[in-house]
Amino acid sequence: MNKDKWERLQYVEARFKQFLRANLKPDHIFVDVGANVGKYTQLAARYLDEEEGGRVYAFEPNLKQAMKVSKKVSDSGRENKFVTVYNIALGSTTGVSDSHISESSTGSSTHYRLENNLATVKIMCVALKDILSDIDIIKIDTEGAEADVIRGAAPLLGANKPIAVLVECHPHKGTPTSTTLDLLVDCGFSRPNMTNEDGLPPREDSQKEHIIALKMPEAFIV
Repeated sequence: MNKDKWERLQYVEARFKQFLRANLKPDHIFVDVGANVGKYTQLAARYLDEEEGGRVYAFEPNLKQAMKVSKKVSDSGRENKFVTVYNIALGSTTGVSDSHISESSTGSSTHYRLENNLATVKIMCVALKDILSDIDIIKIDTEGAEADVIRGAAPLLGANKPIAVLVECHPHKGTPTSTTLDLLVDCGFSRPNMTNEDGLPPREDSQKEHIIALKMPEAFIV
């Protein structure tokens, strides 16, 4: 990864993390879809309280990465009682799916076949509505499968309680970002605050676009 891309990634991570620090409450349920090595999982756990009902659910289809998240949670001691790590993918329906692992991005996997595939494995894919019944804040980064995740979570996202969805979109790998936006609006979210990988309004050639969609007017927007 070159310096420019690294700086862009750092900007986005800082933006999402700032939002979580400002809006997570001790009794919230936080869902980390595409947890990778668990940065957001661990951050959320520090702001939640098990005794007040706080919970973190992390989903990571890459077994190696899921094991890293589980180890970090276990090593943290205080967090492992209310953090659950699932080595499965989320999608629009429940069943078995192909996961394509990229050789150019360590730990990156997607439902969409890429030119630089390192391997293709069969994984369990589940609709979030079939696992959970409650969400407060959800972060989604699934390398092109964002819209499928939202479709599978639509009954939960359409309820009154979910207050924010943070999404990193990859339009060049799968579904156009406009489709993801429309799905969120259909679930009752305001027209999202969106930027590209530079933190600016999206361009036609944007590789990544970042969404913070809200239901609560009092939310702090970074």
